[in-house]
Amino acid sequence: MGMVTSYLALCVAICGFLLTGSGSILLDSTGVGSAELQIQDLQQKVALLERAVSSLASKVSQATSKTKAVAFTATLTTTIPNMQLHQHIKFDHVLTNEGSAYDASTGTFTAPVSGVYAFYLTVTNTPQYSASLVLAKNGNPQASVLAHGTPTSGWQTSTIATMVTLHNGEQVWAQDEGQFSTIEQLDGYEFSSFSGHLVAPF
Repeated sequence: MGMVTSYLALCVAICGFLLTGSGSILLDSTGVGSAELQIQDLQQKVALLERAVSSLASKVSQATSKTKAVAFTATLTTTIPNMQLHQHIKFDHVLTNEGSAYDASTGTFTAPVSGVYAFYLTVTNTPQYSASLVLAKNGNPQASVLAHGTPTSGWQTSTIATMVTLHNGEQVWAQDEGQFSTIEQLDGYEFSSFSGHLVAPF
């Protein structure tokens, strides 16, 4: 796009040179009437090129604004000892939040632009307990991740990666799924995390 804009700008400059630098030559070789017609024609072409450059510059600006980086990563610092069914998980330690679309106070990501997004959810249970989370889009489950603990097992970690289509303003969050028992524990200390980024806008 930048090369096209530069090319059109060069065309404008060349036409301007023709108007100012070769007008006398046209006048000497073809006469006043013909020269004036050619100058008018060149002026019209210059005006068209200037409008084209302006239109392209506007489109470049719009495309740039639509494709600004949208990405976040947040981790859980404190263990949740007794997750409630469908409890929203607030990943409170924000490491990256390009585009400011993730809200640590609610654990919710709100799409700033429509597009395809990639999300990653890592779950770590505490010893002897299990943890199950679901990635929800506007409350509708998209993918689940489980970390199953047993009386003799220690920490278990699981991660899911999934693609989700979002329209501007739609939301994604992680919530407890209660797959194993009424008592599920999600380990903190940065071992559980939630990440996402824009793959392609539309």
